[in-house]
Amino acid sequence: PQTNIVRQDGARGVLLSVIKNGGASTLDIVANLRAMLPRVAQLLPQDIKLTPLFDQSVFVKAAVKGVALEALIAAALTAAMVLLFLGNWRSTLIIALTIPLSILASILGLKMLGLFLGLLVVFSAISLVVSPLLIGGVRLNPQATAALMAATAPPAASEPLTAAAWITSMVPSNAFKAAADGALLPLLVFTALFALACVRAHEATRIRVVEAFRAVGEVMMILVAWVVALAPIGVFALGFGLGAHLGAAGAGAVGWFLAVSIGLYSAGTLLLYPLAVWGGAIGWGPFAKAMAPVQAVALGSRSSLASLPALIKSARDDLRLPDEVAGLVLPVAVSTFKLQHALATTLGVLFVARLYGIELPPLALAGSAAAGIVIGATTPGVPSAGLMLQAPLYAALGLPVEGLALLIAIDTIPDMFKTLFNVTADMTVAAVLSRGRNR
Repeated sequence: PQTNIVRQDGARGVLLSVIKNGGASTLDIVANLRAMLPRVAQLLPQDIKLTPLFDQSVFVKAAVKGVALEALIAAALTAAMVLLFLGNWRSTLIIALTIPLSILASILGLKMLGLFLGLLVVFSAISLVVSPLLIGGVRLNPQATAALMAATAPPAASEPLTAAAWITSMVPSNAFKAAADGALLPLLVFTALFALACVRAHEATRIRVVEAFRAVGEVMMILVAWVVALAPIGVFALGFGLGAHLGAAGAGAVGWFLAVSIGLYSAGTLLLYPLAVWGGAIGWGPFAKAMAPVQAVALGSRSSLASLPALIKSARDDLRLPDEVAGLVLPVAVSTFKLQHALATTLGVLFVARLYGIELPPLALAGSAAAGIVIGATTPGVPSAGLMLQAPLYAALGLPVEGLALLIAIDTIPDMFKTLFNVTADMTVAAVLSRGRNR
């Protein structure tokens, strides 16, 4: 009940304040209230007047208009600078028209980035808690693990790297040696400098350089095909060495790891369904029906990129997601974000450490979880690509690279369920971002 006295123009009255919730829109609430006032006034006695006293939407509208005006001024100045440098009205008009689309895409992209990073952090934390318990089920003979560790090549000793030495090391003295040693950063620096030098060269020289590298690329693809053909021999040799040192327990450990991996990725996939249903305001049945053909492609191809056409088709035809979401979020998601690394990185690190009898401190486990977040946001959508990017992590943790090679060798079946997890996460994020938009 009202406990204070309200007067308007000297007349007694009753004040009724409407306070919105945190997530509600001030403009929508005020518009709906103003639309209801005439109907409410008809229900009141004739001697009672209903008068709005304070409207906070006026300030919100003024702020929105100010932002829109500033955006128009910025677009006009940008177009003027483009016209000044290009001197072409047609190019200037095209660039000016794409500015609003770029702003909308940036806003949607930031929301998508926030959702994916949030999912990566959450599932990395889950893996950090669950993986030690799951890998604890691996039972190995300490003497056998010590023998396996002794059979691996010890890591090369390295001196402390100063800032000046690090900057100097980024410019390779021998590009071929950097490629052979796997020094990616110096190789990338050399590639960028070489590309800039090619731009400054004559056109005929550039053509010869491109043709030469195209020929080298064709030859390298033939070599890669030979390596792939001989890969089963390497896998057999790796498995034979593991079996010779660990015996039947090694095979049991690998089988346990495969079962745990598949179960963990399947559980993560199921956890995404409630988020898509509640966060995207979609029914359980429609979402499961839309995901069925996508997941079938994911299981068969082991590639998020190969699943993209099925993702877009299901998003548009079955879930009726907006075109701007299906056309922007899904292509970026399948080519950039891989949620499975939030679970797989810590799990793989713990398994390899268990095989070789290495005890990892909590800080190392936290570092592997953080690495999973970074790898999950930067990995291309091709089979087992994330495992190949983990070599620096294993070197930093003091784990044998042979263990990483073992994970790659047995990754065929787990990678199917990793891809299943990834594409479900992609569609979940698209569904959440589509909530409140016209479908």
